[in-house]
Amino acid sequence: KYLIYSGIFMSMVSSALSILPYWFLYKFLNEFILLKNFEKAQYYAFIIFIIMVLQSLIYYFAAWLTHLFAFRLESNLRKKGIEHLMNASFYFFDVNQSGRIRKIIDDNATDTHMIVAHLIPDITLALITPILLFVIMFSVDIYLGIATVILTILSAIFTVLMYGDIKFMDKYNKSLERVNSESVEYVRGMQVLKIFKASIFSFKSFYDSIIDYSKSAYEYSKSCKNPFVIFQIILLGAGAYIIPFAIMISKGTQNNLEVMIKLIFFTCFIGTLFSCYMRIMYLGMHQYMASQAVDKLETLFGEMEENGIKYGTDTYFKDYNIEFKNVSFTYENSDKKALDNINFEINYGELVLITGASGSGKSTLLRCVNLLEKPTSGEIYYDGQNILEHDKSI
Repeated sequence: KYLIYSGIFMSMVSSALSILPYWFLYKFLNEFILLKNFEKAQYYAFIIFIIMVLQSLIYYFAAWLTHLFAFRLESNLRKKGIEHLMNASFYFFDVNQSGRIRKIIDDNATDTHMIVAHLIPDITLALITPILLFVIMFSVDIYLGIATVILTILSAIFTVLMYGDIKFMDKYNKSLERVNSESVEYVRGMQVLKIFKASIFSFKSFYDSIIDYSKSAYEYSKSCKNPFVIFQIILLGAGAYIIPFAIMISKGTQNNLEVMIKLIFFTCFIGTLFSCYMRIMYLGMHQYMASQAVDKLETLFGEMEENGIKYGTDTYFKDYNIEFKNVSFTYENSDKKALDNINFEINYGELVLITGASGSGKSTLLRCVNLLEKPTSGEIYYDGQNILEHDKSI
């Protein structure tokens, strides 16, 4: 945690230092254009340079702290994923593609790293920077400060709209997860493609996932397009409608140079506001992705634990008799019982033949003997003792 707190503090310092040069820029413009004091202007230029270098170094250090934390987090998530996989029942692997499991753990652990490493400094910058921007702008000129507030409100509205319809984002993420999972299975089946000279159309599920992903990406892009264009026009085109207005209100006065200085300052200033809101926009996207990543990992870990088997510690065997008592087994999402109230006993040394039609439950019965599947109900005994009381290694 100390890495996070240190990273936040350094990001706050970096945010303050990133805005401070604008105040000295205004001083520089006054000295250079209005007062013609080039020596003083050179001094302010040097101060700006020093502050920008210092800000870059502090931001780099803040990002280093959050990246270090993020790598530890990603490593722990992967370790936790392996731990859950080792304890998961074989039934879990029967109903989940290995490609899906791998992608959820790998991709979401990686996404969590990326989000944490960059999200924490960006959150700090997104919160501190606008406040400092307003303070400086109102200090320079109250009218430009009011104009900045209006632009900020409009930008905030269109930033929210830029996120697009949330249902498209959810659909996009699900289609991306599906195409990633199917691509793993496709690569594993590459030998079949070569032998039988098949095409991608032979892998209908993979083909359908690609089509679904392309449609989802296109729909989400369309939902964000118009607000994003308007957002850019409002901020990047601010000078086009602020400059004529400023010229109009200053007409007939003797401070044309001062107005020009303020307009130059405002134009530079708006670029920073644009960058700040772009950072906020990506911040919202990353926050959504972070929530999705955590939910996917927790859901996967929950699925692993749901049908997990808890073993005992007994390692002693007197003999190897096997007994089934009222054993039943039903696969998930199935109404039909694979095993229904099975009762029998096999003594050590007996040879037993299990026969039946395909789907009658032969494989399921043997998987229950080895605890590859946990019976839905009933009990299995080894050596007169419940199988769950024996050690896992047995």
